[in-house]
Amino acid sequence: MEKKKKSFPKNKKKSIFTPSAVNKIFYLSIVVLFALFFIVLVKTAWLSDDSFITLRVIDNFVNGYGLRYNVVERVQAYTHPLWLFLLTLPYFVFKDPFYTPILISIALTLILLYLLIFKLSISRFNSIFIIILLIASKSFIDYSSSGLENPLSHLLIVIYIYFYLKEIEIQRKILILSFIISLSYLNRIDSILIYIPSLFYLFYQNHSKKNFLYAIYGFLPIILWTVFSIVYYGFPFPNTFYAKINTGIPKLEIFSQGVYYFINSLKFDTITLVIIFLVIGITFIKRIKIHYYIVFGILLYLIYIIYIGGDFMSGRFFSLPFITAIAILVSSITFNGYYSKLFLSIIFVLYLILYPYTPVKTGIDYADKTFNFLDENGISDERGYYYQNTSLWKAINGYKIPQHQMIDVAQRQIEMKEKVFLAGAIGFLGYYAGPSLYVIDVYALSDAFLSKLPVVKYDLIYGRAYEKKFNRKPNKNWRIGHFLRPLPEGFTLSKIKNDCLIKDSLLNEFYKKIYIITQSSIFSFERFNEIIKMNLGLYDKLKSHYKDQEYVETNYYDDLIAANPNSVKYYFGKGNWYFRRQIYDKALPYFIKTIQIDSTFSLAWYRLSISYFYYKDFSNAFISLQKAKKYGEKVDSIYEKALYEKYYQQTLNK
Repeated sequence: MEKKKKSFPKNKKKSIFTPSAVNKIFYLSIVVLFALFFIVLVKTAWLSDDSFITLRVIDNFVNGYGLRYNVVERVQAYTHPLWLFLLTLPYFVFKDPFYTPILISIALTLILLYLLIFKLSISRFNSIFIIILLIASKSFIDYSSSGLENPLSHLLIVIYIYFYLKEIEIQRKILILSFIISLSYLNRIDSILIYIPSLFYLFYQNHSKKNFLYAIYGFLPIILWTVFSIVYYGFPFPNTFYAKINTGIPKLEIFSQGVYYFINSLKFDTITLVIIFLVIGITFIKRIKIHYYIVFGILLYLIYIIYIGGDFMSGRFFSLPFITAIAILVSSITFNGYYSKLFLSIIFVLYLILYPYTPVKTGIDYADKTFNFLDENGISDERGYYYQNTSLWKAINGYKIPQHQMIDVAQRQIEMKEKVFLAGAIGFLGYYAGPSLYVIDVYALSDAFLSKLPVVKYDLIYGRAYEKKFNRKPNKNWRIGHFLRPLPEGFTLSKIKNDCLIKDSLLNEFYKKIYIITQSSIFSFERFNEIIKMNLGLYDKLKSHYKDQEYVETNYYDDLIAANPNSVKYYFGKGNWYFRRQIYDKALPYFIKTIQIDSTFSLAWYRLSISYFYYKDFSNAFISLQKAKKYGEKVDSIYEKALYEKYYQQTLNK
């Protein structure tokens, strides 16, 4: 009988760690990385000026003025109703504009991280790996606070993907997914582009009247809000939507700006776009079919970013496709092999350490070091720009936060009891000035009339800032996200008098229609008639002639003077406007009028002196300077010396 050969098991490498030890190492790693993530969130938390636009609407709402930015008119100056309502209750309780949005943003982001790790992740490595990726993404971290709606958008897409992957009864799934899309729409309209392909695919696979009915139920929040928006505001979309589409700018210019937005992100936040495109590529290469239509949604959203020209806030629009890609990665992509995992971990940890713009490097002195306010295409590091004014980390360390020059401007308007003020940044100003000040927004985010006009030929405000930095005119006559509108003669006077007084008769007729929609009785027949005609474009002919206009800020001062002909501050304001732009000959008559009304106005005398000096009228410059000194104005000794030399030289020549 043949002896049977003894079989031995194949030699297997034994792990040096027991399953229990592996569990402990995993949870320890999660705790350490979670703590690092939390610290980075706290150290980078900030608020943007735009967030205070929403906060002003909330403050007006809780004080009984309605959902309005300027209390006299119904205009939807915010883009995110859901985010607004989420902030409203805690704001009503605490009346705090700083900690309320920041703490809610941090809470939502921590819930998001929990869902990614414990509900979506298919492996321990994925859980650890994605925390590193999240910390490394400037786009994601920057807009996990800011006071804008991004944290809620991030959370909603992760919840959507969780239910999209979950095995549940189809009618229930369609209802839940449709409802989440509704919430996303109410949080930010354009975010639904990421959702649309996957929901359409689900319908295609399971089309029936019953499923369609469930989807309608899910979409009820969109339907109800749109009806409310038309009835209350007169328009189906936020005013910001109209301010950014009614520009008259050639589409090719907008598309090229969109491409620059991608280039900017690759330069200053490389990992965000790299991860987005890697996940897209891996999904198709590995044929992860369940995520094809989520990936199509990401691609659709990226195309949309190019279509609209991106944004002025660097990376903001990439945070949503990035977190969508992260959700796909953590839930479906596997990494095999100890060495490949180690290699990936080392690469991204080195990125965190060596890359100059990663959020982990944020210190208490963080400022806009990447762009110095803006790059050559008008894109800025908004967190860097506002961090010193609205940083949570600085507040924790005892600094007075928030603090900003526009808060000081707001306080001055209160002290001077101003009724109307013109501004380009309307967040801090509007909130801290309170409901009694009507703020005219030159970029039309809060103005239903200006938002329907084409942009000016050249944005002087952006141009001045650009020339100051680059010593040349900007590449484009406009800045993305900031589309400057003309100020028609009589427009400011219309606001002061609460009447329709624009000098251009056709424009005034158009303004009357907007006035009826935004200020007349909500349920009047006349108003609903105007709403229908306005939304159908039947009044576009009234403004079609008003193209290629200049930005004439002096129209604002002329209207103020017309309303207050004996008010010294408006004559001085107009003179000062010319003075700051070194148009001294035009400044002279307004400074003269100022001192005729108030002969003790020392600063007016001083600036009148300087204006005369550059006008080469040294005699009057000398007299004006003596008056300035007499009434207590501190004068520059170098200027005084130069004037004396010119004055005595001119006297001797005579």
